[in-house]
Amino acid sequence: MRKAGRIAPLLLAGCMILGMFTACGKDDKEKKTVCSSVDIVQLQKDMLNTQDELPDMTTISSQDENAEELFATLSDMEYDKIQDYFYSYASDGKASEVAVVFVKDKEDVDTMVENLKEFKESRKKTYENYAPDQVEIAEQAVVFAKGNYVCYIMNEKFSHIKATFEKAMEESE
Repeated sequence: MRKAGRIAPLLLAGCMILGMFTACGKDDKEKKTVCSSVDIVQLQKDMLNTQDELPDMTTISSQDENAEELFATLSDMEYDKIQDYFYSYASDGKASEVAVVFVKDKEDVDTMVENLKEFKESRKKTYENYAPDQVEIAEQAVVFAKGNYVCYIMNEKFSHIKATFEKAMEESE
């Protein structure tokens, strides 16, 4: 009996710790989602490996040491509202870019969509000035959201990359 009395508190503490690491949890208003079953690093690899034609890509992400500073490249949203992100762009300056931002609070998704649309327009202007042959591709770039994820794709064959993103989102539900 004495042994059981010592084990019970340890089991209870272990369960509580396990619960903290596995719970998605929501705030009092049921608005925030603070976890994801999508591995953003794997999502990035899958999206960039969708096509053989993609050029060499340079990537910045929430995994980087200076992630918050680099995030300002994409958006002026406060970084503490972001759970995860990556932004990959063609190393050769071509109009081939992919970004996914996982926003913590659903209420911030529309704002992030608008931020990425503004980013798309700024990139289009850059191509107008430095690579006019890439402007048409930049004009066709898409920005959309699925749950708390906001996706930006600039590529002449964006539908393949978009399908990979959507498949990952469906599998995570």
